[in-house]
Amino acid sequence: MNAIFARFSFLIAGAILGGILFVFLLDVILMPFIVDVQSVRIPKIIGMPVVQATKKLEQWGLQAVVADSAFSEKITEGSILSLRPATGQRVKQGRAVTLTISRGPRLYTVPTVKGSSLREAKLKLEASILTVGQIRYVSSDNIPKTVVIDQSPIAKSMLNKHGEVNLYVSSGSEWDLKSTPHLINASVKDVEDSLLKYEMLLGKISETVKNDIPPGTVLEQKPRAGIKTPRFTPIDLVITTFTEPERR
Repeated sequence: MNAIFARFSFLIAGAILGGILFVFLLDVILMPFIVDVQSVRIPKIIGMPVVQATKKLEQWGLQAVVADSAFSEKITEGSILSLRPATGQRVKQGRAVTLTISRGPRLYTVPTVKGSSLREAKLKLEASILTVGQIRYVSSDNIPKTVVIDQSPIAKSMLNKHGEVNLYVSSGSEWDLKSTPHLINASVKDVEDSLLKYEMLLGKISETVKNDIPPGTVLEQKPRAGIKTPRFTPIDLVITTFTEPERR
């Protein structure tokens, strides 16, 4: 009985395989000789909106069939991401062209990093294919140093790949000494914002001539980087200039 069933199954499988082979030979080898249909090249439609791409294919006597969609960092949502047969391939008019539509860039969910240490927050963001944006230090009597007080955007927001999440990090009590940031080689235009992030203030600015360094570059700072100072300590800077400072 089993032998009869196996032989019957073999015959069915052979018939199916034969049918598939016959359809392939009919479509690819026999039909081009039986039916005299003009051949055309698949036009360039990648990046086009679906409606526009469909019209262009119809102009060439081809049929558009939307079969799939996929995320893309380069092709805008609703536009052609790929097609089969490929662009430039010659086919008979009336042939169906299978299209894959872009879903736009994939979005990633912002995790909750509030309450985590700065190191843990960075690891959580990296695991979510996101990055740390600006870090701003804020004094807090209740939250330990280096712990994230707040985040922007908030948790469960959606961002593009490697999108930035800004963090507000505790620098300890407002009475604790704060670490002076490193400002050497920074542009004076960016210094004040950097100082505020570390709860420091901009002090006196003096200039020195350095024709081989862009003007406004910080050469010296006082107190120097890493020194512990009280909150809102003024940081004095020496910056570059191309010409001698005016004498008064």
